[in-house]
Amino acid sequence: MNILNVYAISSLHLKNRIPYLNATLRRIKEYAEEYNFNVKLMAINVPDDKYIESNINVYNNRVKYDQESGDKADEDFNNLIVQLNVQQISNIEKHREVLKIISESSEGYHLIIEDDVLIGDDYIKNLQTFFQMLSKNEIDNWDILLMCTAHINDDQNIELLDIKQKYKFLLNKSSYFIKKDTAKQLYDYLEVFKYSLKLSISKFLWDNKDTIRGRILNKHTFLEGSKMGLFPTSVNNTNYLYQNMGYVRISNITKNTDITDEMIEEAEKIYEKISHLPGPDIVYIMGILYFKKKNYKKAKECLKDACYKLKEGNGLISKSTDILNNAINIFQYEQYMLDEYKKKTPKY
Repeated sequence: MNILNVYAISSLHLKNRIPYLNATLRRIKEYAEEYNFNVKLMAINVPDDKYIESNINVYNNRVKYDQESGDKADEDFNNLIVQLNVQQISNIEKHREVLKIISESSEGYHLIIEDDVLIGDDYIKNLQTFFQMLSKNEIDNWDILLMCTAHINDDQNIELLDIKQKYKFLLNKSSYFIKKDTAKQLYDYLEVFKYSLKLSISKFLWDNKDTIRGRILNKHTFLEGSKMGLFPTSVNNTNYLYQNMGYVRISNITKNTDITDEMIEEAEKIYEKISHLPGPDIVYIMGILYFKKKNYKKAKECLKDACYKLKEGNGLISKSTDILNNAINIFQYEQYMLDEYKKKTPKY
């Protein structure tokens, strides 16, 4: 019997994600057991951001934000080096905890998922087929297999694609299979803090593209709640919902220099269909669109609502959070009481 080890990485304060994570784990177990996998589940939720912050000097010793030089230097990656926050370091360290366990293991397949991973009803058949093929060793030409990223080709059966031919920068890292030896290599690579985890894994694969078989599928299996609009990001200052086509369309409209009434009408129709989602990013992007149209009243309403949703969803709130900063900045516009106050005679 094949063994499937599933490692669920979570944060205890993100209670709104727990029901979704439990549902995902139940479905993984159910579908894998259909093909005679013995499924073993393990939860990883340490070190959290509070632990990182209280021991920050230890982690600072591992920071190297200087640009790389020599054979491994890459201008694209060098330009993306930024100072990490404690939430991002916590995320990296949780993955390293899992990678260490895997590198010391000797049996089964190893699947790492984060707490915002979902199984869409439209892709259940794809996932079941994947487990069937995995059970028969028909999917083996990989060292790391990213599951939340797919390069779609609906005319074919499920197959593996070489990630370096599709993406230099990973779209996400919320679910992936990894083999024992590669887990050890990635564990060692992540000893140094230079990039976020997604960029670190991207650079790791790019540096080792001739020796490590990085793969993605040609069909969707898992989805990511924080890239669909269900949850805010808990580690990054910005969040792009690339798995929500309505959001992507509205975001593309905001890129126009001149926003027409027709564009606003189109965006509002799209927004009506997706505004029920509890994450802050959808109402936030509508606020940005209204701002570009100079409809400051509606922009304020949207950005205020985005802030409330960010807080309610336990998203990252910091001095660099885009939603918060733009909500603050919007109040310099349409200060309807300012002219009235300017007319008043000062007391002193």
